[in-house]
Amino acid sequence: MTALLKPAIDHVVIHVGPELDAAAERYSRLGFQLTERGHHTMGSSNNLGDLRHRLSGAAGL
Repeated sequence: MTALLKPAIDHVVIHVGPELDAAAERYSRLGFQLTERGHHTMGSSNNLGDLRHRLSGAAGL
């Protein structure tokens, strides 16, 4: 028998383009506690915010 996978959302990404600093500032003012800026090998960066143990990310390229 094949097990069925239950669909789930792991995390949400909000693309903010080159406005990552401004987006992080806005999310901080809204009360989100963000991680320090992360940088990826493919050139993107992000900050993460915990939403009741779920991650949301604002990403800039």
